[in-house]
Amino acid sequence: MFKKLASMMLAAAMCLALGVSAFAAVPGAKALREVYDLGNGVTAVIVVEKAGHALAPTAVNGNSMTFSDVASPRKTQHYNFLEAYGNSCDLRVWNDASESEGTQMEVTFQATVNGETVSFSPVLVDPQWRAYIQLNSNQADKGINGGVDVTIEAVDAPSVPYTFVASQDWL
Repeated sequence: MFKKLASMMLAAAMCLALGVSAFAAVPGAKALREVYDLGNGVTAVIVVEKAGHALAPTAVNGNSMTFSDVASPRKTQHYNFLEAYGNSCDLRVWNDASESEGTQMEVTFQATVNGETVSFSPVLVDPQWRAYIQLNSNQADKGINGGVDVTIEAVDAPSVPYTFVASQDWL
C-alpha cells in the first residue's frame, strides 16, 4: 500500500515538474534567419530578431524610403527597385507596439526579382522586434530589378503600429 501511494505521489510530482517548464516557455516569435537562392546569382535572406530601432543605412547612390503607419488589421506596402539603383535591397519592418501591449504582427514578404516572383512563408514578429528581407546579387556590375511586397497583419488585435524602412544600393 505504501509503495503504491509513494509511486503515485512521485508520478504526480514528475508531471507537475514537466508542466512547470512547459508553462515557463514564452509564446510568440522566435529569432530566425533563412537564406534562399533565387537563381541568377540572387539570394534572399529573411531575418526576425529583437533589435533596437537602428534603421537600415540610407542609400548613398540608390533609393530609400522610411515611414511609420498602422496596420488595421492588415496593410500591404510595396517597394520598387531598379537595376540602376544597385545590386542590394534591404526592407525592414519593426513592430512598434509596446511590450506591455503584447500585440504581435504577422509579416509576409513577396519579392519579384528580374521578372521572377517568390512568396515566402509568414513570420511572427513580437513587440519591439523586427523582420527584414535582404536581396543581394553577386554580380557587382549588374543591379536588380523588381520590388518587394510586405503584408503586415495584427495578430489577435484590431491594429498594430509599425515602421517601414527600405533601401537599395550598390554593395
